[in-house]
Amino acid sequence: MSITLMQLFKDLTYGELAQLSVGNLIPSDLESEPDPKDYDRILTHINLGMKELYKRFFLLSREIYIQQYEDIEVYELHSRFNQTNVASLEPVKYILDTPQNPFLDDVLKIEEVYDEGGNKLPMNDITEELSIYTPSFRSVQYPYPKNENIFAVQYRASAPRVEYVRGMNPDLIELDLPNSLHEALIYYIAHRVHAGMGQGISDNNQESGAYYQKFEASCKVVELHGLEVQGEPGDWRFDRHGWV
Repeated sequence: MSITLMQLFKDLTYGELAQLSVGNLIPSDLESEPDPKDYDRILTHINLGMKELYKRFFLLSREIYIQQYEDIEVYELHSRFNQTNVASLEPVKYILDTPQNPFLDDVLKIEEVYDEGGNKLPMNDITEELSIYTPSFRSVQYPYPKNENIFAVQYRASAPRVEYVRGMNPDLIELDLPNSLHEALIYYIAHRVHAGMGQGISDNNQESGAYYQKFEASCKVVELHGLEVQGEPGDWRFDRHGWV
C-alpha cells in the first residue's frame, strides 16, 4: 500500500520537522496556504529520498523495445531516441515507445536483455560469442544487429518525480513506496533538511548525521526481515506484444 503526499507531510510536520519552519506543510493548520517555496524545497528532498531508496531496493522494473539497425551497434536509452519525441532532431529514433507509455529517462540499471524471440541474452560475458554489453548504465551494445529484428531491455527504474504545481492537492498524490520503507524515507528527508541548514552550525550537522544513521538502520531492518520488494524479470516474450 502506497502513502499519499499529505500523509507524508503530516508525518514530517508533526514529527521530525516539527521544530522547523519548513515543516509547516499542512494547509488546514495555517491561516494561509503554505509558502510555495517550502513545497518546492521539501519536494526536492522527497524526490532525492525516493531515488535513494529505489537505488537500494529493486522497487520498479520497466521494459522498452529497441528497433535494430545494421549500422548502429550501440543503443543509448535516452528520450531523444523515442519514436514519440517529435521535437528530437535525431535522424534515427529506435526506441519503440508510445504516447500512452513513453520512455521517461528513468534508467538506474540495465538488468536483462532479450532477443526478438524472447530469449534472454548473455550480458557482459566475454566467454559468450553472442553476449551483449553495457558500455554505460543506459546504453546497450548489440554486436550483430539486423534491420528486421527488435530487442527488449528490462531495467531497474527510478521513482517518478513529484513536481510542485500551484493548487495541487497532496491528498490525491500517491508515492509509490512500500510501507516498510516509509520510516526510512522520513529519516532521509530529515537528514537532508538539517544538512541544508547546517552551514557550519554543529547542532544541525549533528542532527543531520543522527538522522542519516537512523536512515541506514531502518534500511537494514527492512533487509534483515526480507521486507524489501524485489522486482522479478517479467515474461518478455515478444509474441505477447505482436512482435513475432
